[in-house]
Amino acid sequence: MRLLVVDGDPAARAATVSVLQTIYPTAEIVDTGDGMEAVQISLNTPVDAVYTEVLMPRISGFDVARLVQKFRPEAAAYVVSGTDKFFDRAQGLSGYYLKPLTRDEFQRGDLLAQGKRVHI
Repeated sequence: MRLLVVDGDPAARAATVSVLQTIYPTAEIVDTGDGMEAVQISLNTPVDAVYTEVLMPRISGFDVARLVQKFRPEAAAYVVSGTDKFFDRAQGLSGYYLKPLTRDEFQRGDLLAQGKRVHI
């Protein structure tokens, strides 16, 4: 399994990678702080899922998620964001998690799966 983590904030990206490593210990995790680089990675390398922040330089996380899904239709696409204000734009994606992503939050399920929006 290959997971792609995209977040312009190095600390937040590292935290997401860490949580995913504990949940999927055998997965290969590729991470980047650049959305365009993430799209390029997905063009060149199959990925099973992308976890992306919405607010990214050069290209939004939604664009990253949708482009990865376009090139890799089998890939799941998740938003991992510090705010839920973009929740309504996540329809059609695989899920929406709030930062900081923790193992408990991950196991509880994303906001789309729960069918709810939280206010922070």
